[in-house]
Amino acid sequence: MKNINQIETAKSASHVTESQEPNYLSVILNRQESESPGDYLWRQLQCGRLNGLHFRRNDMVDGVPAPFVCRFSRLVVEIDPPKKQNETDRIQHFMNHGMNVIEVESEQLFSSPTTILNNIRKAAAKPKKNALNK
Repeated sequence: MKNINQIETAKSASHVTESQEPNYLSVILNRQESESPGDYLWRQLQCGRLNGLHFRRNDMVDGVPAPFVCRFSRLVVEIDPPKKQNETDRIQHFMNHGMNVIEVESEQLFSSPTTILNNIRKAAAKPKKNALNK
């Protein structure tokens, strides 16, 4: 274990002054700014944080990957709606299998997260008819 003199010697040897030491608050804020939209949304959805709903991340719906899925509510949440045809086909696949799909823009997710989460809550509350309960 290093004693205080060794730490002070190491600081002076590396030419780091106290004013140059990292500001831990700015490090935390920078980490949040660099967080991906998927990671940010997952923090809001995991562990039943949204009305006790159980979401899964990167789950499969009949062999097709979905970013966020709540099986109980039959809800798929997509970030940044698809622009390519094969991605649009994927959304249609979810809908054909009885899932509600809500599409979220990443800019909106960071600018007004409360509104987005309320929209997800409302979509989860809507019943979706599937092939079994026509």
